[in-house]
Amino acid sequence: SMSVPATSDLNGIKDTFICMEDPESDEECECSSTSTASRHSSSSSASDVVKEAPLTHKDGRCLWTWDRKSLTTNSQLIDEDCREVLFHPDFSYGTATVRNNHLITHGVHYWEILLTTKCYGTDMMIGVCTRDFEYEKFTRVYKSLLGHDSHSWGLSFTGKIQHNGEFQNYMDPFNCHDVIGVRLNMSDGTVEFSKNGQWQGIAHRGLHKQEGLHAIVCSTAAKTKMRLLSSNCSLSSLQACCCYVIAKNMTAENNVDELPLPRQLRAMVLDYSGYRTSKSASATQNV
Repeated sequence: SMSVPATSDLNGIKDTFICMEDPESDEECECSSTSTASRHSSSSSASDVVKEAPLTHKDGRCLWTWDRKSLTTNSQLIDEDCREVLFHPDFSYGTATVRNNHLITHGVHYWEILLTTKCYGTDMMIGVCTRDFEYEKFTRVYKSLLGHDSHSWGLSFTGKIQHNGEFQNYMDPFNCHDVIGVRLNMSDGTVEFSKNGQWQGIAHRGLHKQEGLHAIVCSTAAKTKMRLLSSNCSLSSLQACCCYVIAKNMTAENNVDELPLPRQLRAMVLDYSGYRTSKSASATQNV
């Protein structure tokens, strides 16, 4: 029989054993999606779902992807493009996490995530966090991780949002084959979520006070997956457009140090370039 490491959170039992679907199967899982518009025939694979979905739900351009260096020990990226993450490949013993490779500091950012397996267990969450968020501490703890403190903001598959350890009702639950959109506005400090193209209203406020944020996802459930469909940033001013053009002509991250621009504009250029990481952000601030 399968042995699960001891933990004070008995919810770990359901994170390992509830879902019996084979995540590698081409057959659709038997879970009932909360939106009939997002359901597909039982012969559809996860890749087929992406192809058959509306235009905005196809694989699109990615300003950033998931960061291999940020993977916790119980999560892995299963494609070369670093878009799809597999949590707990064998069995669950805590909370698996990955965040993006791009520190978001300016502009309005939007990304979409496809749930390619059933949602179950203690929690599966989508959200944002500061670069100081210590997500690695919970790899052996079953936890609704995103939003449990002041350094993260999360949306649970149950439809609830969390920040500072406080849950609030927000939207209907989401499940297999649903697409969750995230819009992070660094100008007014808000984050909003959509479900299958339907915006649900402002979920969190006050994020403009942060120096930078990462997109992040997590799961306590065994053999669960999420796929990043797209990640983009809208350009709301001439300044932003100029920084974007400069960024697209950069050939390496260290080129930003050679630009005759103020520190804040160099940070914007680095943000749009796609090179930015937590490490590079710290280096930029010390220039």
